Amino acid sequence: MHDILFRIGGGFAIHSYGVMAMIGFLAALFVTRWRARRAGLVPDEITDIAIWALLAGIAGSRIAYVLLPENRGYFFSTSRPDWSFWNLFKIWQGGLVFYGGLIGALIVTLLLLRAKKLKMLPVLDVLAPSLALGQAFGRIGCYLHGCCYGVPVHAGAWYGCVFPANSVPYDPQQLVPIPPGTPLWPTELVSSFDLFCIFIILSLFFRHQRRSGEVLALYLLLVSVERFIVEFYRGDTHLPGQMSEAQWIGIGLFIAGAALMTWLKTSAPEKVPARK
Repeated sequence: MHDILFRIGGGFAIHSYGVMAMIGFLAALFVTRWRARRAGLVPDEITDIAIWALLAGIAGSRIAYVLLPENRGYFFSTSRPDWSFWNLFKIWQGGLVFYGGLIGALIVTLLLLRAKKLKMLPVLDVLAPSLALGQAFGRIGCYLHGCCYGVPVHAGAWYGCVFPANSVPYDPQQLVPIPPGTPLWPTELVSSFDLFCIFIILSLFFRHQRRSGEVLALYLLLVSVERFIVEFYRGDTHLPGQMSEAQWIGIGLFIAGAALMTWLKTSAPEKVPARK
């Protein structure tokens, strides 16, 4: 609920969303380098991949956000009084779609793995827990900014969040207009908590995996289920009674994760020793 943390010189604004995204990336990078050493990989090579994957992820997630049906009017309707071409690039104000970022980051990661002649599954196993960690911090940024908000809850609910009157959830141009002062589901914080839990689960599982790719498969299964459930309580992605694009994508990722896990269990791929 603090979109702007502070201003430099009274003018340049430091946005909480961007700060939390940066904290998430640095935390994820630190964990990735530490885990790469334990997996017998070269940390510097994994760092290069992570940085390029981040840039591709930001681009992919922004493109996906801009192309969402509920956002096209804001970005492409030149008749709007607040329209500006530069709105397309103001990611520090929020507006990133995770699945778009995941696809962009995955494409670049696979290309770099091919270029560096690294095995795909071991590297993705190292990156998967860190990705969940970065997402968890990013969702805190969403809460501070006001995006990715939940549906209204009954007045007096202890878990309801009320945002400032001029914040994102109460913008009359939203898909479903919400009166200012209405308490909302704290979907950002719920999702952040879930993702921290997923990070812990994946980190523990990483120590005991027996086949390369198992951590990645478990990540796909857990994240897709988490997002599918949370989407039912989101107030900005779909009309009541409808499924969102993220839920349909989540179904596809769950199927991919289940298929990968099944293949790993039946095809006897590369095995890895237990890690302490």
